[in-house]
Amino acid sequence: MSVARVEPATHRVGITVREALVLPSLARGRLAAGARGLERRITSVNMMEVPDIGAYLRAGELLVTTAYPLRDDARAVNELVQMLALKGLAGLALKPGRYIEALPGAMVAGAERLGFPLIELPDDASFNDILADVLGSILNRHALQLERARAIHDRLNAVALAGGSLHELIDALSSLVGQASAVFDTHGEVVASVGVQPVSRSPRTSRPIQAGPQRHGEMVLWTDEAELGLDGVIALEHAATIAALEMAQARLLLSREQRHRVLLLEELVSGRPQNSGEIAERVAAYGWNLATPRAALVAIVRNDAGDSPEVGGRPLEEQLLTQMRSVLGREAIGWGLRSGIAVLAEADGSAVTTVKSAADRLAAAIRREHPALHVAVGIGRVCAGAEDLHHSYREAQEAASLGHELRGSDFVISREELGVYRLLQSLVADETLRRFCEETLRPLLDYDTRHRGSLVRTLETYLRLDRNKAAAARELFVHYNTLRYRLQQISTLTGGLDRHPTSRLALEVAVHGLKLLR
Repeated sequence: MSVARVEPATHRVGITVREALVLPSLARGRLAAGARGLERRITSVNMMEVPDIGAYLRAGELLVTTAYPLRDDARAVNELVQMLALKGLAGLALKPGRYIEALPGAMVAGAERLGFPLIELPDDASFNDILADVLGSILNRHALQLERARAIHDRLNAVALAGGSLHELIDALSSLVGQASAVFDTHGEVVASVGVQPVSRSPRTSRPIQAGPQRHGEMVLWTDEAELGLDGVIALEHAATIAALEMAQARLLLSREQRHRVLLLEELVSGRPQNSGEIAERVAAYGWNLATPRAALVAIVRNDAGDSPEVGGRPLEEQLLTQMRSVLGREAIGWGLRSGIAVLAEADGSAVTTVKSAADRLAAAIRREHPALHVAVGIGRVCAGAEDLHHSYREAQEAASLGHELRGSDFVISREELGVYRLLQSLVADETLRRFCEETLRPLLDYDTRHRGSLVRTLETYLRLDRNKAAAARELFVHYNTLRYRLQQISTLTGGLDRHPTSRLALEVAVHGLKLLR
């Protein structure tokens, strides 16, 4: 058992069946059927010497045979064309006369129906000549293609080695293929273009600009890939590879630069002792004007489950910073946090009004671009100089965290609007608040623990809804009478909800304090 196959070194280059039919060894052959498949590309040649040839076939082959292995199986002869077409072969060249008298009618009909080239060879056709002619043409074309590919690579590599920009790269690409071209970033924005057509226009041929798992964008030519041809595809793919390397390097440099910026900003808002002269030099190097009044903003994002997606060091960070710059200007000072971003926003004098307006616009822009996320923005005090920014930053963090108790999931809130929570927050560190809450609410906490009850939650809801029993019952999903019973229990355990004003105040402060602690 043997299968004779000779094939060139590449599967990308080949000749069409139409081109093969003008070669000397096939010129006297007759196309018996399948003219619709004349543009099928031959990448290698195979000879049939065994009946179970299917296991040895590959797409793109031209099968040459006398049908000797199938001489006693008329059904197999008739089914041969369908099997070859399904395998993706380029065509079948069959020499009848010796082992089968003529091309079977069923085979001819099947080849015509499938658009599969069926070539009838003359009796004196030499298989060796066919192999030599077809493979020689393929290898010659391959050598020519390698030469052209080398020229394409040299032209594009020269641009890269000379430190050329993306615009110069696609300018070279466009001159090689004669088509308009463009580079798009990952957000679909045009980074560079030459003779660029409307984005919606088709046809277009594109390749991803990708280095490893990191995708940096897309390179596009405004032409159909079939019309572009192999040279054009090679040029496009190599240009996309060069662009990926350049963009990856640029992103690496930018990432390092951003890390230095973030470290400096975090140092500014840390409150640690600093060398003011050194800090001033580094700030000036970035072109930041911190002499103008500024206030810190801290924007925290969460999903519907209340969880914060990781932002710092992830693609979401750059997206949020992009929205920040679109709202506050290209020169806005901001950086990524673990679950959001921080901004040092310019203020008009000592008033927080302009900062609040900027925070509202920033929150709206983030929600617009990321509708699945909730945005909580805290605003710190306005500071006249950089030396006090750490106070503003700490207050913005507290406002973003504590604001949930006052405003829910989506809000913009300043430190002044936190009210009593600012005072309660100051009592957390030394356990004063915890002791006060436990002492004031001890009877309710003990009851809930013993009976798996909800008296503390009921009290918090009742007070938050301004003692509206009907509204509290609806929010707690309980019957009105159930709420009345719970409130009676709370009154009994605490000595009454309407007792001395100071006692009522202590009870309400303890409820808010417990929420803060939790």
